[in-house]
Amino acid sequence: MGKNKKIKELRNEKKVSIINVPNIITLFRFLLIFPLLYFLIENNIAYSIGIFILFTLLDMLDGDLARRLNQETIFGRNFDVVADFSIGVVIFLTQLLTNKIPIFIGSVAIITYIPIMILFIIGLKKKGVIFISGLKSFGALVHYWFLFLLILNIYSLVFSIIFYILLIGMWVFTIYYFYEIKNKILV
Repeated sequence: MGKNKKIKELRNEKKVSIINVPNIITLFRFLLIFPLLYFLIENNIAYSIGIFILFTLLDMLDGDLARRLNQETIFGRNFDVVADFSIGVVIFLTQLLTNKIPIFIGSVAIITYIPIMILFIIGLKKKGVIFISGLKSFGALVHYWFLFLLILNIYSLVFSIIFYILLIGMWVFTIYYFYEIKNKILV
């Protein structure tokens, strides 16, 4: 199915309510951010990791269900991006403000999110919805591993190398997404 046809179908979502199972799962994911914030502040790594893993698994489930149940909506796609963005910001800021990561690492990580948010806003203004290319899954994997390592808060040479590789990976994907938007590859 062509990208333009898919957009037209999503824009004609009168047949599909935004109150559906995939969007309820995304709402639950979004609400998981609050207990995660609490457990990060309390330095409860086990619960933080548990909530983060649940969040990640539900992220895979909501999109898959939306496609299988034919319940994809513009709202759902955008809400999914907001939930993903929010958990990253919460983890970075919490770890930074509780002095669990150095200011340099936290600042660089937060700065990574600024272009992603700009990209999201540009996509909304241009199309009303932002689709990320087939690389989205790999980009999400890099993002989630990066956040996972931040929660673990283990400092070693191996951690530092992996951390910086993932950080560079996030920047590469961000630049690539900007390229797609600029060249209207993304729809």
